[in-house]
Formats: sequence, C-alpha cells, structure tokens
Amino acid sequence: MRLIGADVLSMPENSRTTTNLDSFIRLPTYDHPAALADVTASMVQGLSEVLNDGEEELDAIICANGGWMGDPKLPSPNDGDEEFMAGVQEYGNAINRMLEMNLFPVLAAGYAANRFMADDGKSFATVFATSDWFSTIMSWSSRILNSI
Repeated sequence: MRLIGADVLSMPENSRTTTNLDSFIRLPTYDHPAALADVTASMVQGLSEVLNDGEEELDAIICANGGWMGDPKLPSPNDGDEEFMAGVQEYGNAINRMLEMNLFPVLAAGYAANRFMADDGKSFATVFATSDWFSTIMSWSSRILNSI
C-alpha cells in the first residue's frame, strides 16, 4: 500500500518523519487566487506522475479538506458608498477563499478519482481538517486504508 498526500500547504517538516506518506503533491494555494481548474490540474498531474502515468490505480481517496476564516466586518448604516463597496469586495474575497479551501479540494479529488480510482475502488471520503491536524489525519487515513 502507498499513501499519497496533497495539500495547498507545504507538508510540515516534522510531519515527514511522523507520517507514512510515500509521496506528496503540492497544490496551488489560496493565498494566490487559485481557480478550480488550477487545483484540479495540479492534482491530476501530480497523481499521474506518482502513479506512473496512470499505470497504477488508487483503492481509496480520503480528502481531508478545509479551513476557516472569520467573517468580514459588516457594513455600518453610517458607511458611505466607498466604505460600503470596500466591504462588498472584502465579503466576496472571504467567500472565494472559503470555497478554495473547502470545496475545490473535494471537486479536484472527485475528478481525479474518475481517472485514477481502480474499477473495484473501495472508498471516496471527505473529512474536514486543517493543517494543524495534518499528522492526525494522515495517521487516521493510513489506518482506514490498512483496513480495506
């Protein structure tokens, strides 16, 4: 069994020795606007390289996605047009970042499953996670895969 990780964050150095990852795919980060197409292309290209251009297949995909950020400040009834429009932009940017962190990884993994999942693939699961839980999620994922 091989365990492949992918994330928008670089894998923490201390995690390299505490996980059972055989490979790691770095995805485009939400710090620089990443379109769904970019995240999906990076996932598919990375898996293609790791899986010898698709000659090997995946038995399971566990997508530990997610992140959180606070809501932007709501406009005040006393705000002028300029302040209100600045708030509109901030609100839209916050929603886009949440989509990039929480939805895009699931859609990219689902698309990749279509290409790389074995015909008798066992599992596709999504789990909310943050980078602070990286080692825990990878350990948990490894146990799930070992039970298949």
